[in-house]
Amino acid sequence: VMQVVREQIVRVLAMKPLTLDQLKVKLYSLSYSEILRLRHSERLNQDDFHSAPIM
Repeated sequence: VMQVVREQIVRVLAMKPLTLDQLKVKLYSLSYSEILRLRHSERLNQDDFHSAPIM
């Protein structure tokens, strides 16, 4: 759980919110389930990228 919360904060800070209100809104919009979904899709993309080419 802590890793997901950390990732949530890192992702939101990368968006560079200008105010605390923007930060709060973005944190709420990037929920735990959304982080898990993003991780899953990134892992699938990475697997596709690193898999051996079909010849």
